[in-house]
Amino acid sequence: MFYISGAIGFHMKLIPAVSIMDGRVVVADGGTYQYVRNAEGQYRSPVNLIRETALPGEEMFILDIDGLERNSPNLDMVKKLAAQRSIWLDAGTPDSDSMMDLFVSDVSRVVLSTLTLDSLDELTSALEISDNVIFSVAYDSGVLSPNPSISGMGLHELLAKLKGLTNLKAAMLFDLGSLRDKKPIDRNAIAEVAGHFDELYVSGWFEPQELDNLSSAGVSGYIVDFRKLEGMQNE
Repeated sequence: MFYISGAIGFHMKLIPAVSIMDGRVVVADGGTYQYVRNAEGQYRSPVNLIRETALPGEEMFILDIDGLERNSPNLDMVKKLAAQRSIWLDAGTPDSDSMMDLFVSDVSRVVLSTLTLDSLDELTSALEISDNVIFSVAYDSGVLSPNPSISGMGLHELLAKLKGLTNLKAAMLFDLGSLRDKKPIDRNAIAEVAGHFDELYVSGWFEPQELDNLSSAGVSGYIVDFRKLEGMQNE
């Protein structure tokens, strides 16, 4: 478990987030994904990123773009990463059957997101198979989902539908509006969700000095783009 704390006065568990595609590290840029290069101009390997960069902690959040966009997650690469870190994998899983395929890559947790799940029934089915599930809520002034019965739903309504899932222990709140507009994460949204899960992780735009406030609001940790963590450690 890793925490950054010190003179700027915060104490928060930080989880590096890395997106991978075609076996390389990528970042989102204007609706597309761009390969990340190192100082020598070479494409950055996810395995080398772990080995060569002092990223914090034991856990790492991996977004597998091959799984998300092509329904073909790069499980060989994920398995290599899982040999180095405790991997939380979001591969765009739409259902519980697809989730089972991901555990063969030795991930510690599979992330099931409202952005890709076919329905909340699939979340229920997934939890009957494994407790090693993190439910990810994509949020932008309402829940985002391809399912019209979920899309636009308020957090209160969503939480009411999850009430019977007693073995759902961990959740993520991705404030996509915060990331897009570079504005503070919606504290009202955090207050709505906090207390409903044993672990709540959030992601959004932030300034380092704000992390202490998030911790006191009931947030277990913050999911942070690896590049921002690199920058924070160099400051």
